[in-house]
Amino acid sequence: MIINKITIKNYGIYYKENAYDFSVEDNGKNIILINGKNGSGKTTLLESIKLSLYGSLFHGLKNPNKKYYEAIHKKFNTKALNEGEKESFIELDFQWNENNDVDIYRIKRIWTLNKKDNKTKIVETVEIVKNDILLTNEETENTENYFRKVFPQKIFDFFFFDGEDVKNLISNDYLELELKEAVYTLFDIDIFKSLNTNLYSYMKNRSKNNDLTLEEEKFLKNNEIKDKILQHIAEYEKKITGLKIEEEETQIQVKKLNDRFKYIGGDIYNKRGEIEKNILELEYHKNKSTEQLRNYLANEIPLLINRDTLISIADQVKKEDNLKEFEVISSKINDGTIDNILKETFQNKNINDEDIEKFKLNLFKSFMNEETRSLHSLSYDESHKIKILIKDLEQKPNDIMMTLEDRRKKDIVLTKERKKLNDIRKNSEVQEILEEIANLNFINQTTKLEILKIQDIVRIEKEKAFKIELVINELKDKIIKSKKNKNKFNVVNKIQNVINNFINIKNAEKIEGVEKIFLETFNTLHRKKGFIQKVKINSETLEIKLYHKYGLLDNDLLSAGEKQIYILSLLFAFLKVSGKELPLVFDTLLGRLDQDHRANIIKSYLPKASKQVLILSTDSEVKGEYYRLMKPYLAKEYTLDYDINSQILTINNHEGE
Repeated sequence: MIINKITIKNYGIYYKENAYDFSVEDNGKNIILINGKNGSGKTTLLESIKLSLYGSLFHGLKNPNKKYYEAIHKKFNTKALNEGEKESFIELDFQWNENNDVDIYRIKRIWTLNKKDNKTKIVETVEIVKNDILLTNEETENTENYFRKVFPQKIFDFFFFDGEDVKNLISNDYLELELKEAVYTLFDIDIFKSLNTNLYSYMKNRSKNNDLTLEEEKFLKNNEIKDKILQHIAEYEKKITGLKIEEEETQIQVKKLNDRFKYIGGDIYNKRGEIEKNILELEYHKNKSTEQLRNYLANEIPLLINRDTLISIADQVKKEDNLKEFEVISSKINDGTIDNILKETFQNKNINDEDIEKFKLNLFKSFMNEETRSLHSLSYDESHKIKILIKDLEQKPNDIMMTLEDRRKKDIVLTKERKKLNDIRKNSEVQEILEEIANLNFINQTTKLEILKIQDIVRIEKEKAFKIELVINELKDKIIKSKKNKNKFNVVNKIQNVINNFINIKNAEKIEGVEKIFLETFNTLHRKKGFIQKVKINSETLEIKLYHKYGLLDNDLLSAGEKQIYILSLLFAFLKVSGKELPLVFDTLLGRLDQDHRANIIKSYLPKASKQVLILSTDSEVKGEYYRLMKPYLAKEYTLDYDINSQILTINNHEGE
């Protein structure tokens, strides 16, 4: 499949008719580059391609119903609706190659609004033109079913690369699930799976003629139960897909409303941001003051209440310190040192022992003016801490009053700022938008919870299916052993075994080719040559293991850029081995890569990845040196500009520049 052209009218951000020419020639130019800021229509473009091909299946619904039409109505361009437009459509022109025959198809999905009794009804019309011939209604329906079968949406999604989702894709079992769903169609093995199903149906028809043993009946009964469980799982997974689409659409609506709010609010929006920032800062400092006051109440206030007692203790501690000093000096006075000094000093004078004792007594009295008893016996450090505590307590009342005053002032400012914010919110122009944003955020949260709830149900149902599969295998063994080659069940079982063996052999051969191409591609793109030495893919579970020179490599240890190279190599390997001609779509391709890896991907990967490569890029992603490297391979280049004021998207075609 190669997309030649797509035209979008009044769908999503696309007002009136907007066309892209995606045609490529065999001249080495295979890249379609679409640049644009977030919210400029890139995601809607991709959505439009899938919607044109799969219709209601894109929304996880088997047939168009009320829910489908509600989703379409939500995507009808707002400006067009306000101007009374009643038609929206998506037209996809593409070529399909099968058995070396190339057919040109044009699928046009048209939605018309019909108003009756104040109610809006949407009517969908599908037109398919094959090789310039308009198909009948029956041919159109058959063609739609054909494409859904040979090119199911899971294949399209498999070859769509989202650089922002790489981490989640590798870090859980989602990648293996994606591979399992895509591999049989990619490798043309699904026809044999269908044959197995038909053989099982044959056995079920036999049971109606009472031509089965008890074990055979149990076998079929358990198979029926398993089929119902698998059907439920498929329905639940479709529901999850639908909910995820709703979640994405809600997020897009929220973004549009935020953009609209910025435009309508103008200075109000900026003031609102400043005020909210001020409020957060004031509340932070207020909470900090409150915490300080709590600490005062818990620690200092009890001490302040007993301040007189503490002062008395401090005075006693001071006296005890003096007593210690006196005891030290006293020991020096009484050891005879003073006696000798006095006798030597006054040797020419008549000084006796009585005079010396009188001198010492007066000296003692000068140190100790009053009698002191030691009550606390504190060390020097303990005594020092008591003094600091008393000094701090003398300052605490002032600190508490300053904190209280600071908190009071912040309360006054907070009240004023909150009033300003409420005045902005009361603005009639912006209030409605803010309420709608809040409502959509609530809906989005509810959707997330519903997805988680259904995912839990799916997990339980898969456990049931696994247990029943064990019972089925046990019954199968009993039936085969009981009659060996004498019953039809055994013949059918042998045929199924041959088919399964063929599928496994065919699959293993293909997987071997995938391993080889994956290894070559990964090591070509990685800046460290020979970083991966071996890759093994389990042909049944499709579990992928990478080996480097130290043994098995833990995928979680890969950097963001290496994970991106991992997925790119895998897509390329599967596409080449399948031999199918399909477009590769990349969203935010270069965002997580360093300079070397970016250059390698542009030079060594994109030119040979597929005949047609669509790159959806932000306005800052592909520029400078990277644009220069990509330029020789550009078949088409577009820049998207969306004017919030006029609500009009401009598609700038740079072909020939």
